[in-house]
Amino acid sequence: MTSIRNVSNEVRFGNDNGNVNPTLVSDYLRGVNCTASLLQQDKDKFSVYFHALEIMVSSIWDQDVDVLWRQCLFDNLYIPLLAAERHATNQNDRIALAKLKINMHTQTLAL
Repeated sequence: MTSIRNVSNEVRFGNDNGNVNPTLVSDYLRGVNCTASLLQQDKDKFSVYFHALEIMVSSIWDQDVDVLWRQCLFDNLYIPLLAAERHATNQNDRIALAKLKINMHTQTLAL
């Protein structure tokens, strides 16, 4: 069984044994949800979702990543975003999310 951290490298570029696999993002997010559901503390759940969100956002804005894969990630970005917002328990978590949203908005305007 591969860990989420190992799978995140595949999710970064959408590669599954050298091929772009559109179901990889849904499998990855299912694994993220499963991992987060095993944790007791909201701050730990926030960390898991925020990490997934960071990977997806960095892949979306990376010009070296296949356009179709970036679109697939963009279509599913709301899943870890809403989950991270739900589990943000303190001001630092909310600030980190706000910075990420501002960064996403700024990069969208730059395109």
